[in-house]
Amino acid sequence: MNQTSSSSSSNNNNSNQTLSIALNNNNNINQISSLSSSNNNNMNQTLPTPFGINNYINQTFPAPPTSFHMKSVTNPSNKILSIDEMNALANGLHHVYSSGVFDQTGFICNIEHFYAKLMNVRTDYRHYEQKQTDENVIHKLTPAQLNIACQIRSISNMIKDKAQIELKTLREQHKSSINLLKQLAKDQSIIITKPDKGRGVVLMNLIDHDPTINNENQLTTLLLKLEKEKFITEKEYHVAKPSGSRPARIYGLPKVHKTNYPLRPVMAATKTVASGGPP
Repeated sequence: MNQTSSSSSSNNNNSNQTLSIALNNNNNINQISSLSSSNNNNMNQTLPTPFGINNYINQTFPAPPTSFHMKSVTNPSNKILSIDEMNALANGLHHVYSSGVFDQTGFICNIEHFYAKLMNVRTDYRHYEQKQTDENVIHKLTPAQLNIACQIRSISNMIKDKAQIELKTLREQHKSSINLLKQLAKDQSIIITKPDKGRGVVLMNLIDHDPTINNENQLTTLLLKLEKEKFITEKEYHVAKPSGSRPARIYGLPKVHKTNYPLRPVMAATKTVASGGPP
């Protein structure tokens, strides 16, 4: 009887210890979950727009400024630009618009790295070499770690949804700017270039930038007038008429009689307006 009572009392003690351990584990899980919820609240309060979680859908963004374009865009051409065209050109010649596609792979990697640092989850650095190619890597997590992982996943999905909304808005804004730039690029009367110093965008008339075509047309008109007046023959007209003219080229020839062989500039007038047409 004494042995039976002692064994029953020891069993009761073990059950009490097990119950106390379970209660401690539950308290730890509740503390971790409350800590994670407070962290989530802090994240909602500290994350800047447009990546905040609360009050994001009704967030309004200011319109792009319309006064800065006068400093970065110079337009001495005859083409009158609208404010939208000015704003599209004000970004510069080297500006690249974002693709507007959410980088899901990079986002998942960053979230997994954040979770591993937060929960101090460590795995073998080269554990993947011992796995088959088609075998999934399974991590054994505690209930507390699974709870935090579920909450982080929920927050990540919310951030992803809001980011996709923002990217869609940016795509619509960039689409109009890209269409305006394409229309300007197709305009054959102007040329878009950069200034000699500093950064910016300069619009010039194509005739002012390269007067070759204009000079060729003027010379052809003059020769045609001389032919009609019988001042030159038809053969002389075809010999002197320019066709496919290009600007003159400059190159250098070395001066071998001087030290360091400096270059003498030479202007090549072949295929220019003044060189005339084919014989």
